[in-house]
Amino acid sequence: MAPNSFRTPGVAVLIGSASGIGKATALAYARNGARGLVLADLDKPGVQRTAVQARQEASHKEFAVLALHVDVRDYASVEHVFEKAVKEFGRIDYSVTAAGIFKAHGSLADNPLDLYDNIQETNAKGVLHHTKAAIRVMLKQEPLVVQDVDRTRVVGRGAIVNICSIAGLVSVPGYIEYVASKFAAVGITKTAANEYGSSQIRINAVCPGAIETPLLERVVALTPEARTAFANGASLKRIGDVEEVADAILFLTSNAGSFVHGSSMTVDGGYVNNGPI
Repeated sequence: MAPNSFRTPGVAVLIGSASGIGKATALAYARNGARGLVLADLDKPGVQRTAVQARQEASHKEFAVLALHVDVRDYASVEHVFEKAVKEFGRIDYSVTAAGIFKAHGSLADNPLDLYDNIQETNAKGVLHHTKAAIRVMLKQEPLVVQDVDRTRVVGRGAIVNICSIAGLVSVPGYIEYVASKFAAVGITKTAANEYGSSQIRINAVCPGAIETPLLERVVALTPEARTAFANGASLKRIGDVEEVADAILFLTSNAGSFVHGSSMTVDGGYVNNGPI
């Protein structure tokens, strides 16, 4: 492996970066040498705070960051983020979406039908919009070539990661609308990977388990026993940290992950491997 192959010296777009995993990933890119970040979120004040912190932690001497508003339910809004990114930086090397929502717990027979549509709009269609917009930019870019110790290799036109969930891999009783949206997100990611691998665009999903985020706090607020259940259900017997997911994302988008494509990487402390939920 080439020296510093885990570093990310290019430009990253991060949607859903006001808090949680998205924020942690933005800061990880800044620390690991990104020359530019385009941060976007529905919460514009929140994403502006992330941008300030990213500037403080950046290691690239010419680091620059944009903080933008985005609504992932609206393709034009997502496309605008990418247009601004290309105008500012010329190309996009890494693109990540962490945007997602979680709403009421309940059974299929009891939940209102519009709950399904509301969750799909963000969790599934948002991933579709992000993936489409990123691909359209990356198709216009030249593939990058890196020099290893004794050879050169093509690392592609860009790398895309959609942050999904273990709920996109296994059923979770009581959360059918959320599960459906995450299965759709994983399916979108894998199908896009099949369609665009030959174009040298790498596309993967990261599927976290229970991670200390505002989303987890909302789950626990609805179901207080969930925190203990999540921790006990993982082989590592704990809840994960946002930086642990960010590290997986940086691996997938860096040169270190240059032959990983079409995967749905679990970052769950062994929760899925531990057996039925």
